[in-house]
Amino acid sequence: MEYYLIDEKNQQTGPFTIEQLKTKGVQRKTKVWCEGMENWTEAEQVPELIDSLNLPPPPPPPKYQSHAYRGSSQQAGSTGESLPLYDPLIYDPNYKLESLSDSLKEECKKHRFMEPFSPALCVILHIFTLGIFTIIHCGIMHDNLPKVSHKDFGAGKAIGFRFIPIYNIYWIFVFWEQLARRINFQFRLRSKPVPVSVALADWACILRIMGLIPYLGYVTVVIAFFVLFPILFAQVRSACNELALEAFNR
Repeated sequence: MEYYLIDEKNQQTGPFTIEQLKTKGVQRKTKVWCEGMENWTEAEQVPELIDSLNLPPPPPPPKYQSHAYRGSSQQAGSTGESLPLYDPLIYDPNYKLESLSDSLKEECKKHRFMEPFSPALCVILHIFTLGIFTIIHCGIMHDNLPKVSHKDFGAGKAIGFRFIPIYNIYWIFVFWEQLARRINFQFRLRSKPVPVSVALADWACILRIMGLIPYLGYVTVVIAFFVLFPILFAQVRSACNELALEAFNR
């Protein structure tokens, strides 16, 4: 059986056989994954690795831990996990949230949406600013969401990369897909139906890029700009309003 692991630089490497792993300095808390596992798992939880790699014993429990340290976000989870997480499947709709500790879930919920904003006004501003308002407004949303995954980014990167020629063809998909998945993750944490359609985000981006095709592009851009993106924008803004109202009512 071959394993992947997260190395000291938080990079995914592999696959490795058991014999190869013996030279990789695998520790008890090293995250590993192989075919058949649902999620990344610490090496000490895999019997085959404990037996084969002769892993060192766990350190003794601390004799004393201050109250301030116990409450630190650096120890958000009961297993010592902290944000951001390096699990590549964290935003997968089938990811089992039961694998996260209660304290880590609470850390993942800490967004910064405080004020609701009219979705209808968002759509109007989208049209009158030719989409510039949409890029800026939704780019700021990336900043207001908690950075759960190491692949999450803030407003500067979200907005700035949209204006890089050629590269922005790829980035438009990353911008909208990541925003949709991050918002949906917030609702899954709250055991609520996901509000933003990732498929709609993909199709809006595809039709927008098809605008580069002569003649046909005129039609696809009109559909994307006046139909799909307004619907998507309204979904995103409505979802963020619900998160903001929840925070207000606490």
